[in-house]
This record gives sequence, structure tokens and C-alpha cells, in this order.
Amino acid sequence: MDKFRTKTSKVRETVVDSKENKKEQILKVASIVFAKHGFNKTTLDDIGEQVGMKKNSLYHYFENKEDIFLEIIGMDAEEYFNNLEKELAGEINSSEKLKRFVLVTTGFWKEKANFYNLVTSVKIEMVNRISDFYDVSITKQKMLINNILAEGVRSDEFVDHDTMQLAEDLIDMFVSIERWEFNRQKKSYFNEDYFNENKRKKMNLLNLIVKGLKKTK
Repeated sequence: MDKFRTKTSKVRETVVDSKENKKEQILKVASIVFAKHGFNKTTLDDIGEQVGMKKNSLYHYFENKEDIFLEIIGMDAEEYFNNLEKELAGEINSSEKLKRFVLVTTGFWKEKANFYNLVTSVKIEMVNRISDFYDVSITKQKMLINNILAEGVRSDEFVDHDTMQLAEDLIDMFVSIERWEFNRQKKSYFNEDYFNENKRKKMNLLNLIVKGLKKTK
């Protein structure tokens, strides 16, 4: 009986793994299709055709096109934070970690620009659902910056200060720069100039703040 249960459990695990692999494949293909045709023009038939599946088969994995879109956002957010974690690891000081945060963030979303240009064309009823992802991401970024600043204080690199408050202020300023640049360019999509100006302004601001935080030897 125990052998039967073990065998059954392994079969279930294999089925789950197979389903997750297929789901991941669908998401990767869908992100390319969305980026090529736009959100509104892309259909489940388009995605299914590229994956090699009928539309009805896609319903075993996702309820609709909107759910696929949101899953891609969640998958990219996870990849983004994993990349940050790798870049911020190792024997580097807090000043360098703050700079890498800006560089990794700008570089990552620049690579994803083709997909995220779609966000502005998404149906209005999805705005709140996308905002949920965004709010969680902003909170995680603030906590990450707080940890870097607190580490700088502990290592005697930075003067003592309210690290959480500064982390919140920094991310708020970064978001303001992003919105300002987007509105200033008067475009409905992210382009090369947008990312270059984002990086320049954020790094300039960050360098001045780090200079003020550094303890004088």
C-alpha cells in the first residue's frame, strides 16, 4: 500500500511539473506575441497558434487573456528582484549597492520595454489589478533600499539617519523622475531617451545623497 501511495505521489508531482513547464512556456511565448501585436489586437488564438495549442486548451492554464498578461507582469517582477539580489550580493559597500540598484533597475526595464509599452493600452478595468503589482513592487524596493542604508550605517560608511524614511523618499523621487520623463517626452511608449534620462537623473541625485551620507574620515 505504501509503495502504491509513493508511486501515485510521484505521478502527481510529474503531472504538476509538466503543467508548470507548459504554463511557463505559454507565458514566454505570450509576452513575445503581446509585444509584437499589442494587447488589444492579440487573441488567445494568436497565443495558442504560437505555442502549438488550441484556444480551448489554454483555458486549462489561464482563465483569459488578461490573466496571461498579469501573470507575465508577476513573472517579470520576480525576475527583476532575483537580478537585484544577485547584483547586490558579495563584498561591495553600500554606496556601490545603491548605484547598482539604479543601473540594474533601469537596464532590466529597458530590456522589457517592448512588453511594458503595452501597459498604457490595456483595458481600463485592468488598471487596479496592475496597480496591485506595482504597489507591492514599490514596497519591496523601499525595503531593499532601507536594508542597504542600514547596512551602511552599521558598517560605519554612512552617518546615522532614519534609513526607512530616506528609503521611502528615494523611491518616491525615482518614481517622480520616471513619471516626469514620460510626460515630458509626450509619448505613449518608453524609448531610448526615456531610459537614458532616467538613469542620468537618478544617478546624479543618488551621487549627491551618497556624498552627504558618507562619514568624513
